[in-house]
Amino acid sequence: SNYIPRPNIGGPNALYDNYQFVWAYPGDQYDADVYIGRIDHTFSNKDSIYGRFSSYFPKYILAGSYPDLGSSRTRTSYSWAINETHIFSPNLLNSFQFGGNYDWVENGQPLNGFITPNGADVVSKIGLQGVNPGNLSGEGFPDMNIDGLPSMNAAEQGGTSVDGKNLSFTDDVTWVK
Repeated sequence: SNYIPRPNIGGPNALYDNYQFVWAYPGDQYDADVYIGRIDHTFSNKDSIYGRFSSYFPKYILAGSYPDLGSSRTRTSYSWAINETHIFSPNLLNSFQFGGNYDWVENGQPLNGFITPNGADVVSKIGLQGVNPGNLSGEGFPDMNIDGLPSMNAAEQGGTSVDGKNLSFTDDVTWVK
């Protein structure tokens, strides 16, 4: 009764397909902050540089099988680039670019009043014994299957992870003949 809600549709004898809910967040990403900046500078009529930086901070609350089985996720994403262009002559041009990005995902933070269930707390609340002898604790509802009910599990789960980090550079020389 802590996690499976009472029936709210169907007749008094409906033993399955008798619950319906509307997730409070119409899409998984409910909010995001985006910042972008760029600076251009001309040193001379033959030499110029620009730099840009952008960041993206989306927040997700992902639906589970039942209203209390959702999970939360935040993401931090940065990207940057610097480009220097030099004109050596009317027919010889060099352009150098350096840039990169960094992506970080973290699951389970309280967001907008929503708190992802903790696996050890769930096991304790429902009274299961002997399934967690190591007294482990982690974010998310444990996967459970009960015949005749939808699978009981949280939306995507996991801890903190670094998804990606990379750097790149290019140097282009254009020679017009």
